[in-house]
Amino acid sequence: MSFFSKFTPIINWVREHKYLFVTIIFLVIVVLFDDKSMIKHFENRHKITTLEKEIAQMQRDSIETELKNSKIGPNGDIHEIEKICRDKYNMHTKDEDVFIIEE
Repeated sequence: MSFFSKFTPIINWVREHKYLFVTIIFLVIVVLFDDKSMIKHFENRHKITTLEKEIAQMQRDSIETELKNSKIGPNGDIHEIEKICRDKYNMHTKDEDVFIIEE
């Protein structure tokens, strides 16, 4: 019994259903191995969605920053400037003690 005799049923099936076999091979290549495969398509779609969420978040942050800048501005409110310095940069005056509690 030769090595190739084990594959005789498979070879016969391929000969009988050659169009189906070629179609299956084509679909496997397109879905899995091609540069424009379905897997890469879904990966890219996921990346696009993630980047769109990041863009939306950055736009919200930009609007918030513009609002803060408009409050400060060249003729800004001194209390707003002091609030930002205290909250963000932990600044304080000489006569007070600051306790920072991290959550």
